[in-house]
Amino acid sequence: MLWTFNGSLPALPWSWGTLYGGWVVEKGSGKIFIGRGFGVNGTQVIRLSTAGIYDNYITVADVNFTENWKCLWSCNSGNPQILIAGGVLIPISTWRFAVLR
Repeated sequence: MLWTFNGSLPALPWSWGTLYGGWVVEKGSGKIFIGRGFGVNGTQVIRLSTAGIYDNYITVADVNFTENWKCLWSCNSGNPQILIAGGVLIPISTWRFAVLR
């Protein structure tokens, strides 16, 4: 094991793992994107370096996207994207998708 991340950034405040969440490794850079499982004001994704250090990248929360279930890296014909599957608590069973570029 090279490093570990405790799943918490108290200064933001941001945490991962208590309500699941998604994560993915960007193939080109090796950076890790971690999505918070649930956020009342919207879920957020942070980025860690290959050394496991938070590099001050965090997405803006969106109240229409409160849950992050899964992240997927896609080459998209040379235009790399990270796709996020998630949802919103109310109404129940509303699926959402987001793209990080």
